[in-house]
Amino acid sequence: MGGAASRVFKAVAKPALAGLKGVLKGVLGGAKQSAKAVAHQAIGHAATAGAEALQTGNIKGAAKSAFNKVKKDAVGSAKSEFEAGKSALKAEASKHLKVAHKKILAEARGKGISVGAGFAAKHFMNMERLMHRHITKIYSGAHKHVKKSYTHIRKNGRPGIKQMKKESTGVIHDLHKGGVLALNEHFKKLAAELNKKKGGGTKVGAGVAKMRQTKKGSGIKKRPKMRSATGPRSGLSKEDAYLQDASLPRRKKKGSGGGKYKAQSGGCL
Repeated sequence: MGGAASRVFKAVAKPALAGLKGVLKGVLGGAKQSAKAVAHQAIGHAATAGAEALQTGNIKGAAKSAFNKVKKDAVGSAKSEFEAGKSALKAEASKHLKVAHKKILAEARGKGISVGAGFAAKHFMNMERLMHRHITKIYSGAHKHVKKSYTHIRKNGRPGIKQMKKESTGVIHDLHKGGVLALNEHFKKLAAELNKKKGGGTKVGAGVAKMRQTKKGSGIKKRPKMRSATGPRSGLSKEDAYLQDASLPRRKKKGSGGGKYKAQSGGCL
């Protein structure tokens, strides 16, 4: 973004972006709750495998077959729900960002500034990528944990169901927290850019301005001022001071007298 465009963005961004971070955090929170509900439901289906085995009476064979069937159905169904939730939350995030971008364009044009549709688009594209990336992480992490849970439940039986539900809550919570921290960091950098000022300048009333310093040896050196012989502290009268000055040797000025030909004393011939 060039200098002029950057100044315009700073002028209109603050009112237009007000509340956007909270809205986007809400979207991440929705992804967290949705993924957790699907994961708990999918893990809970493992309990039906034991019930089917008891009904058939073939505990070993039926239990294994029932468990595999439940696992396939539960994991497959969970994957479909995770994909649907991920698409819906990504679309919601994009919608809020598009509204905020339109608001910035309206703010700029309302101030009489002519801007195109691509003005400040880079900032919103970066936010959109960030949101989509972390929404994907939440749902993908939840799906992986559901698959891992069935491996654990197969070894540990029914007690493993409760433990895996608890662990899935922790996994999804950590993924959500990572997204919120990344969003906070992004808005922190954006705020620093908006508040950044080019050049410190001199503050009004900041004190006496610095004098221009001249390097040693540059320019014409000034002769030191001589104290007047007739000053109040000299103790000499004007006449005595005059005589004293007249008795001092005087420096000849360059080019005055002393030429090749000198006037002879004694008058004219």
